[in-house]
Amino acid sequence: MKTRALAWNAPLTWILTGVAILFLLLGRRTSFLLLNAAATFGIPPQSQETLAYISAYGARNIGLSLAGLGMIWLDARRPLALVFAGAAIIALGDCWIVSAQMGFAVGARHLAYVMVTAVLATLA
Repeated sequence: MKTRALAWNAPLTWILTGVAILFLLLGRRTSFLLLNAAATFGIPPQSQETLAYISAYGARNIGLSLAGLGMIWLDARRPLALVFAGAAIIALGDCWIVSAQMGFAVGARHLAYVMVTAVLATLA
Protein backbone atom coordinates (compact mmCIF):
# COMPACT_ATOMS: atom_id res chain seq x y z
CA MET A 1 0.00 0.00 0.00
CA LYS A 2 1.31 3.43 -0.98
CA THR A 3 2.10 5.86 1.83
CA ARG A 4 -0.03 8.99 1.74
CA ALA A 5 1.70 12.36 1.41
CA LEU A 6 -1.04 13.76 3.64
CA ALA A 7 -1.17 11.01 6.25
CA TRP A 8 -4.43 10.82 8.20
CA ASN A 9 -2.55 10.68 11.49
CA ALA A 10 -0.47 13.81 10.75
CA PRO A 11 -1.44 17.02 12.55
CA LEU A 12 -0.97 19.05 9.36
CA THR A 13 -3.62 17.01 7.56
CA TRP A 14 -6.12 17.74 10.33
CA ILE A 15 -5.20 21.44 10.44
CA LEU A 16 -5.69 21.72 6.67
CA THR A 17 -8.98 19.83 6.92
CA GLY A 18 -10.17 22.01 9.80
CA VAL A 19 -9.38 25.24 7.96
CA ALA A 20 -11.13 23.97 4.82
CA ILE A 21 -14.21 23.06 6.87
CA LEU A 22 -14.11 26.45 8.61
CA PHE A 23 -14.16 28.24 5.23
CA LEU A 24 -16.95 25.91 4.08
CA LEU A 25 -19.02 26.89 7.12
CA LEU A 26 -18.27 30.59 6.58
CA GLY A 27 -19.41 30.26 2.98
CA ARG A 28 -22.57 28.44 4.02
CA ARG A 29 -23.33 31.09 6.64
CA THR A 30 -23.50 33.76 3.97
CA SER A 31 -26.36 31.87 2.32
CA PHE A 32 -28.56 32.43 5.35
CA LEU A 33 -27.28 35.59 7.03
CA LEU A 34 -26.51 37.97 4.17
CA LEU A 35 -26.64 41.21 6.17
CA ASN A 36 -24.54 39.80 8.99
CA ALA A 37 -22.05 38.36 6.51
CA ALA A 38 -21.82 41.71 4.71
CA ALA A 39 -20.94 43.44 7.97
CA THR A 40 -18.36 40.76 8.79
CA PHE A 41 -16.82 41.07 5.32
CA GLY A 42 -16.36 44.79 5.91
CA ILE A 43 -18.48 46.58 3.32
CA PRO A 44 -22.04 47.21 4.50
CA PRO A 45 -24.63 46.97 1.71
CA GLN A 46 -26.50 50.07 0.63
CA SER A 47 -29.67 48.12 -0.15
CA GLN A 48 -31.04 44.59 -0.43
CA GLU A 49 -30.10 44.54 -4.13
CA THR A 50 -26.41 45.09 -3.36
CA LEU A 51 -26.18 41.87 -1.36
CA ALA A 52 -25.33 39.88 -4.50
CA TYR A 53 -21.62 40.29 -3.80
CA ILE A 54 -22.07 38.51 -0.47
CA SER A 55 -23.69 35.53 -2.19
CA ALA A 56 -20.72 35.43 -4.57
CA TYR A 57 -18.34 35.64 -1.60
CA GLY A 58 -20.10 32.67 0.00
CA ALA A 59 -20.07 30.63 -3.20
CA ARG A 60 -16.36 31.34 -3.61
CA ASN A 61 -15.59 30.13 -0.09
CA ILE A 62 -17.70 27.01 -0.53
CA GLY A 63 -16.02 26.21 -3.86
CA LEU A 64 -12.49 26.68 -2.53
CA SER A 65 -13.32 24.63 0.56
CA LEU A 66 -14.74 21.74 -1.43
CA ALA A 67 -11.73 21.83 -3.75
CA GLY A 68 -9.39 21.76 -0.75
CA LEU A 69 -11.27 18.92 0.93
CA GLY A 70 -11.22 16.98 -2.34
CA MET A 71 -7.47 17.46 -2.66
CA ILE A 72 -6.97 16.24 0.90
CA TRP A 73 -9.15 13.18 0.24
CA LEU A 74 -7.29 12.42 -3.01
CA ASP A 75 -3.92 13.00 -1.31
CA ALA A 76 -3.02 15.67 -3.87
CA ARG A 77 -0.56 17.69 -1.83
CA ARG A 78 0.79 20.03 -4.51
CA PRO A 79 -2.62 20.95 -5.95
CA LEU A 80 -3.82 21.50 -2.37
CA ALA A 81 -0.96 23.95 -1.85
CA LEU A 82 -2.14 25.81 -4.97
CA VAL A 83 -5.70 25.96 -3.61
CA PHE A 84 -4.44 27.53 -0.37
CA ALA A 85 -2.11 29.88 -2.30
CA GLY A 86 -5.08 30.95 -4.42
CA ALA A 87 -7.11 31.54 -1.27
CA ALA A 88 -4.29 33.74 0.08
CA ILE A 89 -4.26 35.81 -3.11
CA ILE A 90 -8.05 36.17 -3.01
CA ALA A 91 -7.92 37.24 0.65
CA LEU A 92 -5.25 39.82 -0.23
CA GLY A 93 -7.59 41.18 -2.90
CA ASP A 94 -10.41 41.28 -0.35
CA CYS A 95 -8.16 43.24 2.01
CA TRP A 96 -7.30 45.71 -0.73
CA ILE A 97 -10.93 46.20 -1.81
CA VAL A 98 -12.31 46.59 1.71
CA SER A 99 -9.44 48.89 2.72
CA ALA A 100 -10.02 51.08 -0.34
CA GLN A 101 -13.74 51.38 0.44
CA MET A 102 -13.83 51.46 4.23
CA GLY A 103 -10.26 52.16 5.40
CA PHE A 104 -7.41 49.89 6.40
CA ALA A 105 -8.67 49.40 9.96
CA VAL A 106 -11.73 47.60 8.55
CA GLY A 107 -9.86 45.75 5.79
CA ALA A 108 -7.04 44.58 8.04
CA ARG A 109 -9.02 41.58 9.32
CA HIS A 110 -8.58 40.02 5.88
CA LEU A 111 -4.82 39.99 6.49
CA ALA A 112 -5.38 37.22 9.02
CA TYR A 113 -6.86 35.09 6.22
CA VAL A 114 -3.89 35.99 4.02
CA MET A 115 -1.42 34.90 6.70
CA VAL A 116 -3.18 31.65 7.59
CA THR A 117 -3.75 30.51 4.02
CA ALA A 118 -0.25 31.56 2.88
CA VAL A 119 1.38 29.63 5.73
CA LEU A 120 -0.76 26.57 5.02
CA ALA A 121 0.09 26.81 1.30
CA THR A 122 3.79 26.63 2.13
CA LEU A 123 3.29 23.73 4.55
CA ALA A 124 0.98 21.67 2.32
